Amino acid sequence: MPTDIPAGWRQHRQEGGVVLHLPSNSIAASGLSMPHSPRWYRERLWLLNSGSGELGYLDGERFVPVAYGPGFVRGLAFHDRFALIGLSQLRSTSFGGLALEQRLAADGQQAQCGLMVVDLDRGAVIHWLRFGNLVEELFDLVVIPAARRPRALGLQEDDIERLVSFPGSNGLVITKPTVRRPGHTRAPVAGLPRPEPGAHPRPGHRTVHPCRLSRARCLSAPERAGASRDRRLLAGAATAAACGSATACR
Repeated sequence: MPTDIPAGWRQHRQEGGVVLHLPSNSIAASGLSMPHSPRWYRERLWLLNSGSGELGYLDGERFVPVAYGPGFVRGLAFHDRFALIGLSQLRSTSFGGLALEQRLAADGQQAQCGLMVVDLDRGAVIHWLRFGNLVEELFDLVVIPAARRPRALGLQEDDIERLVSFPGSNGLVITKPTVRRPGHTRAPVAGLPRPEPGAHPRPGHRTVHPCRLSRARCLSAPERAGASRDRRLLAGAATAAACGSATACR
């Protein structure tokens, strides 16, 4: 049911959803429950009837359900004969009283968050990807064709701010931290090993910052190289003295 009242849809969650035909400004279908993600695919208009947890298509003004998912369906993409659907947990304050909620209660289930793959030819769910407590809602999804082992960037790491792509970059470009946008994590020091996540230092082993090589001041890179060379020369001289000659030690 169309409404011009702010948040007026909340009072018509069960059967107040419509599909609008924008060129003619007319209602193409009505009686839906919080419809979402309309997509034109295979000569049909597909959409998610989120309030009932169903994927379906429009046959004239009638919604034809094809598959059901135990969650608030939102986000739809297609690949070949498969539909990929995002599912979210229910917000009790906003989504109460839906047919989905009643169906979940009858089945003894809770709303799931994850991705569901549906075979359009059979209307069967053939694959699931469920998320745990960290992710409760999905808003949309997209298919990346011909991709193997794609990577998701964490929201609390530097990569999400440092890896960018723009026209002509031929892929991802790594930007450097600046004073105004410092990194979240400490940048590795050149020449020092990077500790593995969760690894503990070996007994008697201690990582020394280059600035600690000199108590008076922090050494520059050339100075550190010179200091390292001097230490090697002193070590070689001490070994030669202890052996009697450098030749005898070889």
